[in-house]
Amino acid sequence: MEKGAKRIYGFDYLRCLAAFSVVCIHVSFTNDFLRVNKTLHNYAVPVFILISFFLFNSVLLRPMKEAFRKSFVKLAPPYFFWTFIYLSLGCVGSWSANKPFEVSLSDIFLGESAVQLWFLPALFLWQVILILFKRIETVSLLMFLAGLSLFLYLFCERNVGLDYGFIKLFLFHAPFVFIGRLVYLKREVFFGISPLLRSGLFFLTLYGIYFFDTFSLGYSLCLIVYSIVIFLFFLNGKFIERRMIVSLSNNSFGIYLVHFGIYQCLVFAQKIVGIDNSTVALTMLNCIVTFMLSYGLSLTLHKWNFTSKMV
Repeated sequence: MEKGAKRIYGFDYLRCLAAFSVVCIHVSFTNDFLRVNKTLHNYAVPVFILISFFLFNSVLLRPMKEAFRKSFVKLAPPYFFWTFIYLSLGCVGSWSANKPFEVSLSDIFLGESAVQLWFLPALFLWQVILILFKRIETVSLLMFLAGLSLFLYLFCERNVGLDYGFIKLFLFHAPFVFIGRLVYLKREVFFGISPLLRSGLFFLTLYGIYFFDTFSLGYSLCLIVYSIVIFLFFLNGKFIERRMIVSLSNNSFGIYLVHFGIYQCLVFAQKIVGIDNSTVALTMLNCIVTFMLSYGLSLTLHKWNFTSKMV
C-alpha cells in the first residue's frame, strides 16, 4: 500500500477468508467432499494475487534496482526458511516410513517441497515482470499480458501436458497478476459494474466452476470472473475495523506458510490413535483446528525479530 494511503479494511476480511479457504483446499483434497470444497474455495489464491498487485504501486514507484531488491529481500528469506523446514519434515517422514528420501532442484528452487510454497517464487517472478514493464505499463499492455498468459497456459496444457507443479500453477494464475493492476488503474470502470450484474456473475460463474473440468478454458474464465467479483465486493464495500480481523489479516501470510506442516502433524497424530480422518465431519474439524493452530504459530513467530521476517 502506498505511503499515507488509507487502509482498506475490506482486504483484511478478504485475507482472513482466503487464508481459511487455502487451509480447506489442502486439508480436504483426499476427501469425497473435494469437488464442492474446491468450487467454494478455489478463489483464495487468485484473490491473494489480486490484492498483492492492486497494492503493488508502492514498489513500482521505487527505482528499478531498489524495487528488485525489496522484492527479493521480502520473499527469499521466508521461502528458503520454509523450504528447509518442509524438506526436514519430509526427511523425518521418509525415515519413519523406512523409505528413501529424495530432493530435486524443483523442491529447492520452485517450491515443490510443499504444496503451497510454489507461490513465493511465482510471486517474485511476477513482480520482476511488472517491474521490468513499469515504464510502459498501460491498460492495453496489461490486457494483452493477461490474455497472453492465459493462452500460454492453455497451449501448454493441451499440447505439452503440464504436470501439476510450479510451471502449471505459475501460468494458470498469471492472468490475475495483470488483472490486479488493471483494477488499480481503472477502478472507476470496475466500480461502475452494477451490484445486480455482479450478483448474477457470481452465481453463474460459481456454477461454471463446479461444472467445468479443473484447469480447462471454461473453468479458467469462470474463476477469473468469480474472483474479480469477490475482490470488488471487499474492495468497494463498507467494512469497519475489527482488531481480531486485522490480526488474522496480518497473519494470513504466516497461516499460508505454516498450515500444511501443522496439518501433516495433525494427520500423523490421528493415525497413531486410529482416528479415521476421511469423514466430512472430521475433515471440517481439521480445517478449523489447522487454521487456528496456524494462526497461533504465526502470532508466536511474530514475537521474535528473526522469525517475524519468515511469516
